[in-house]
Amino acid sequence: MLLLQPGEYDESTNQYDFFFVRQEQEIPVEDGLTHISINGSNGKVMGIDLNEKVDGVMADPKKAISQEEAAAALLKKYPLQLQYSLQEEGKASLVYTIPRLFDAKIDALTGEFYTYGSTE
Repeated sequence: MLLLQPGEYDESTNQYDFFFVRQEQEIPVEDGLTHISINGSNGKVMGIDLNEKVDGVMADPKKAISQEEAAAALLKKYPLQLQYSLQEEGKASLVYTIPRLFDAKIDALTGEFYTYGSTE
């Protein structure tokens, strides 16, 4: 388990909230979030919410394509676009953006482009 951020205190409930993510071979597992609430006065565990949805065997990360190959696949599908970004006081910055990119992922084993869990 990997702690995502230090415990945050919620004054209205007098609890500290901790969020952890499951790891497989030191790689975070998406949708494997665990939430633990601790009483701020006595340190007792007030609640544990295990939200693990992953079934089956995890792929071997040694078989993953490189970050460079994943980046090349992403840029092939969504090429960078040069545009001006308007700032305060009428100033503009020249930036590269990836238009229409919202929840994009590259399959680390095949290099295929994924959006919302399905291949395109």
